Amino acid sequence: MTECNGSGVCGWRLLRGPIPAGLELHHCCENRLCVNPEHPRAVTRGEHLSEHRGVVCKHGHPFSPENTLIKIDGRRACRECNRVRYRKHYALHRDHVLARQRARRVA
Repeated sequence: MTECNGSGVCGWRLLRGPIPAGLELHHCCENRLCVNPEHPRAVTRGEHLSEHRGVVCKHGHPFSPENTLIKIDGRRACRECNRVRYRKHYALHRDHVLARQRARRVA
């Protein structure tokens, strides 16, 4: 049997065969634990993204009031993505960041 990435994909393949080329599965109830075989729909990437637009960021974090940052130009930003980006930057440039902080304290 071919590899399955989650119950929705496995259920689709068992009941309906392979996922059509160029399409992906959208689970209409948004419950990751749901295994109802009637819920997945084969949609294009654009359709799938439009189903989620405004609800989650491009990395899947929810645009909740606590997690949404409104930029000066009015665009939304994901606070969790900002945290992840800062942590990666800090991990890569830790020595440089600490040296700048020490230099500020001396001045």
